[in-house]
Amino acid sequence: MGAGCWRSRASKRKESSHEKVLVQARGDPYRAHPFVRGRMIQPYDLLTALDLDSLMLFFWFTLLFDLPRYILSAIAMAFVPWHSPPPKRYRTSAIVAGHNEAKTVRQCVCSLEVDEIIVVDDGSTDDMWLEVWRLKEEGIITHAIRLQARQSKPAAINTGLA
Repeated sequence: MGAGCWRSRASKRKESSHEKVLVQARGDPYRAHPFVRGRMIQPYDLLTALDLDSLMLFFWFTLLFDLPRYILSAIAMAFVPWHSPPPKRYRTSAIVAGHNEAKTVRQCVCSLEVDEIIVVDDGSTDDMWLEVWRLKEEGIITHAIRLQARQSKPAAINTGLA
């Protein structure tokens, strides 16, 4: 008895709209075959596969939810003034770390075309710090940092980043 009830339910089962599209698409060579040869189901195929109840539900859903959303968007765009954002201004910075570079630090710094120059003296024993201080007083560099003892190039760059 259980098997008979199961068969009767299976025979009464409605065909889903997706299955209808698959059946229609297989029979007609001019329609898009879903997931065959890389093509997808076309919107027209989905609409024609809907029964009357599903079509009415789709209509009311569109009318109640989508239409007001588009109307409110159009009203907002009409009444709210649109201003273009200001152009972005990016700042560029350069960190120059050196040890005993008194003769070349001015030439190096003057060759840079950046907004901010940070010079780190890594424990120099020559007159590099005096030259860096002169560059700072002239306004060529923005920050001058002096390390008392020689550390290393990466440590000097990290100090300039901090």
